[in-house]
Amino acid sequence: MTTLPQHEDIDLPMVLEEVLASASQGRAAATRLRYARVHAHLLLFLDRVDVRGPLGLQVAAALEVERDVGREGAFFRRLGVHELLTCLPLFLGPGWLAVRTVERRAQVRFVALLLRRLEQVDGLEPRTRVRAIGVLREALAAVRAGRDVELDHGQ
Repeated sequence: MTTLPQHEDIDLPMVLEEVLASASQGRAAATRLRYARVHAHLLLFLDRVDVRGPLGLQVAAALEVERDVGREGAFFRRLGVHELLTCLPLFLGPGWLAVRTVERRAQVRFVALLLRRLEQVDGLEPRTRVRAIGVLREALAAVRAGRDVELDHGQ
C-alpha cells in the first residue's frame, strides 16, 4: 500500500515570500515587479498544475480533493517540499514558462533561488531528494541554454 506524502514542518508560502524578497532586494522597480509576477505565476501554477505525471494518481487524487475544498493554497495544505521540488520542472516547461525573454530570465532566476533555499531543508528522503533536485537542475540548465524542458516522469 502506498502512503501519501506527509506535509513537512516548513512553511512553503513563507519560503516563497522570502525568495521573492531576496530576488527583489536592491533591484529596480521594474525588476521587482517582474519577480512579483513570477511569484504570482508560481502560485497560480501550484493551484492548477496536473500532478499525475510527476507525483502519481494517488497523490493527484488527494490534491484534487483538497482543491475541491479550496483551490487557492491546496498544494501547500496537502503537499510538501519534496512534491514542490518534483513539480517545479513543469513550471519551466511548455505552457508555464514565460514567453518574453526578460520574464523568462526572472522566472528561471526565481526558481534557481528557490532551489537553493529548498536544498537547505532537512528531513527529505535522500534518494528522492537527489533525484528531484537533479531533475530541476537539468530543467534550469535546459531553459538557460534555450532548449525545451523534457520531462520523464518515470520513477
